[in-house]
Amino acid sequence: MALAEVLGRPDSPLQPETALQQLEDFRLLIDGSDELRNVLVSPAVDSAKKREIVRELGRRIGIAEPVRNFLYIVMNHKRVELLATMISVFRTLLDNRLGIARIEVTSAESMDATLRQSLLNSFGRVTGRQVRARFHEDPELLGGAVVRHGSTVYDGSLRTQLNALDQVLTGNR
Repeated sequence: MALAEVLGRPDSPLQPETALQQLEDFRLLIDGSDELRNVLVSPAVDSAKKREIVRELGRRIGIAEPVRNFLYIVMNHKRVELLATMISVFRTLLDNRLGIARIEVTSAESMDATLRQSLLNSFGRVTGRQVRARFHEDPELLGGAVVRHGSTVYDGSLRTQLNALDQVLTGNR
């Protein structure tokens, strides 16, 4: 991604993490306004008007010039609908560069700070990276947790264990 290359240079005026946050802020604006999204994707609205809108919104929410220029390119190539995917790719590139692994943790009930830190430490050892996690609760798990790291799922939920036991007992393997 060209933006990652520009921001990865030693003379870059903007930290990649800041650019990522600015892209997310802009995406939230688009997601929060059907009218804005329609204007930015409409072929009936000329490019100059779209650039003006992005420039003004960028000024109001503090978007730096490299990020604004990236958004102009996205609009010119009629790829506004793909902005969330582009941000996800940018985040992955940035995470790889910084040695960060992201996990999603779903547990039956809220985990206390000690348990969360223990889980982060364990996955840090497994991945060899600094771990950042998002935690969710799902009472249907009954107990335990499910952890997603990329396409790998570690399922330690009581629900899954009970389902496996049920299959063994009923012979439905």
